[in-house]
Amino acid sequence: MGLIILDLDTYYRDFKPVPVIHEGTLRYSNASAMTPPLPAVITVLLVLTIGSLIWLETGWAWLCLSALVMLIGSAIPPKLVGPAMGSGAELILMIGFWATEIHLQAVSF
Repeated sequence: MGLIILDLDTYYRDFKPVPVIHEGTLRYSNASAMTPPLPAVITVLLVLTIGSLIWLETGWAWLCLSALVMLIGSAIPPKLVGPAMGSGAELILMIGFWATEIHLQAVSF
């Protein structure tokens, strides 16, 4: 709940929609956005931390590495490479979650 409130406060407080054409599609961007999406960054850092702890405990690195890919992939501005980089990073993170779930169910603590 705190991350939602943080996002509402930092991103939507002075929301000013600006039309942007990207690859033939109309999208709206926030002209007044001055900060990165803090709730998303905090969430990925939390997943990276949890993935690191799982790596230390079980030797399974995939959640940590996929969260690192997500962090790096999200840091690349879509203006440079389009939205595919962020979407690909999200897919890799989801695969990391899935593989980690399967691995942790197979490992007995």
